[in-house]
Amino acid sequence: MSKKIRIVLLACVTILCCLVILVCGSLALFTDVFKITNHLQAGTLKVKLYRTSLTSTVLNARGELETLPVNSTRIDFSSATSENVFGVTSGNKIAPGCSFEATMSIENGGDVAFNYWLEINLDGASAQELASQLTLTVTSGTSMVTQALNASGGVTQLGSDSAPVGKVELNGKGVFTVKLQFVETAGNAAQDKEVTFDLIVHAVQATK
Repeated sequence: MSKKIRIVLLACVTILCCLVILVCGSLALFTDVFKITNHLQAGTLKVKLYRTSLTSTVLNARGELETLPVNSTRIDFSSATSENVFGVTSGNKIAPGCSFEATMSIENGGDVAFNYWLEINLDGASAQELASQLTLTVTSGTSMVTQALNASGGVTQLGSDSAPVGKVELNGKGVFTVKLQFVETAGNAAQDKEVTFDLIVHAVQATK
């Protein structure tokens, strides 16, 4: 075979290979595509707190101790209110023998169950002479703590993050009480003194 013929045959084979590659590259193979749009929205953990009843022994208009009828007005502390837990206003005075017991309802206003525990913090500027004569009792279910308002550095705590006092399921609620009592053996050092303290409800998402 002459050199010229071999060159022609090689050229033909090269052209044929190019045609095969071109045809194979343009074949329409079956394909399919799925597109899934995902939408996620985070839920909320929302605590709603109400006072459902209040029992109190206070000084009446004559300056005498008097136990008032139970106040069953439902007060919402989840939104702005001029009320405080014990219904005491700035014009009210207290004396030995006065007491206040508030029943609180803690309710689930969000999308997840939560555990809760309670804390009462005494303001550092409060008079220790009065705070030491105020006994505070916090009760939730079978858990209870009683101590003077100024005990443990001004903090009264019932439960903790690792040992919550209650769980509120979705659309559920729990109940706890807070009782404040001015001991009858208080001395004169407490006269005309003032205290300020906060009721704090801690809540954390519950898990199995």
